[in-house]
Amino acid sequence: MKFEYLACTDSLTRIRNRHTVTEWLEEITIQTKLNNIPFSMIFIDIDHFKVVNDTHGHSFGDEVLVKFTATIEMLIRRSDVFARWGGEEFIIFCPETNMGAAVDIAERIRDTIMTKEWGFDKQFNLTCSFGVAELADESCDDLIKRADLALLKAKKMGRNRIEISWDRQQYK
Repeated sequence: MKFEYLACTDSLTRIRNRHTVTEWLEEITIQTKLNNIPFSMIFIDIDHFKVVNDTHGHSFGDEVLVKFTATIEMLIRRSDVFARWGGEEFIIFCPETNMGAAVDIAERIRDTIMTKEWGFDKQFNLTCSFGVAELADESCDDLIKRADLALLKAKKMGRNRIEISWDRQQYK
């Protein structure tokens, strides 16, 4: 049991890891399509996180990631699946959630992160960029790619913003 937990959990943040949600996503995508239920995902990247590590050290950066994760866990629903995708990238899968509702969740997170007093001795601001996509007639890999491309667009457009991907054609 302990080995299973360690294999499925990010060791720093104690949330699901990329490997775990990739397996789960295959199954939920099939169920969602069969039942014609909306399903959305939110990709999150902490803006300029390298500056936090370079300025204050990696231990401090780890503290920020732990507190960041705890903050997001308080803002999402029990049905949402939250995971660390890698580094300072996170993903939230939102079952039974259309694009509009997913954007509302992302905006609540964006606003909270941006305005939060982080309570550390060092002064810094934290913002995030978001890519949001709703499952269409596509594979789960395509859904992830669309959300990732929307995230990249948010970063190119100035960061601290949400970009959405309505369909596959938008990002080809």
